[in-house]
Amino acid sequence: MNKLMSAIGGKNKKGFSLLEIMITVAIVGILTAVVLTMQSRSRKARELEMAGRKVSAKMREIQNNSLSGKQMAEGVTACGFGYTPAASGNKSYRAYYNYYDSDRTDIDCSSVAKGFGGSSAVYEEVRLEDNSTASGRVYIDSGTLTGAYFSIPHGSVFNNSGAVIVSTRYLTLRSDAGYYNVCFYPTGKIEEPGLNTSCP
Repeated sequence: MNKLMSAIGGKNKKGFSLLEIMITVAIVGILTAVVLTMQSRSRKARELEMAGRKVSAKMREIQNNSLSGKQMAEGVTACGFGYTPAASGNKSYRAYYNYYDSDRTDIDCSSVAKGFGGSSAVYEEVRLEDNSTASGRVYIDSGTLTGAYFSIPHGSVFNNSGAVIVSTRYLTLRSDAGYYNVCFYPTGKIEEPGLNTSCP
């Protein structure tokens, strides 16, 4: 009879103990937590990189408006284009142009102030995200360049106070994933060195 039971696996059949099952469940739980954390970090890094590329593309568009001598409205002559942080906080910035009235013969672009001021007209406000109260989201850390202005026709780079920049400046975006710099060079070049990488 014992031989029969052994043959069908009745007496010698082994299973998992409760301890083995608990250890397996714990390992699976830990691995799941690690994977979810890595996915969350990766998502935040992608959000930051996408926001950085969006800002860089907008800066190049603003610069190209200056290089092409784009005129924004009838009756005024645009002298340059720039961006400045929005008054609403660190989630948005404003694109603007400086101008003078075209019918005036006593002034030209050389006498119009460079940077954001009295002769500036905002034509677009760009938000980094819709939910400005979400924690861990991307925000602007102005770094050393609180704004930039590109003059027509050469696209020379000025800060918002109207001074020509003579060394590399940057606009920094930050989130839980780190930082993303948009670099401005005195030559007019705009560059993004990448996630968590400083301007050279």
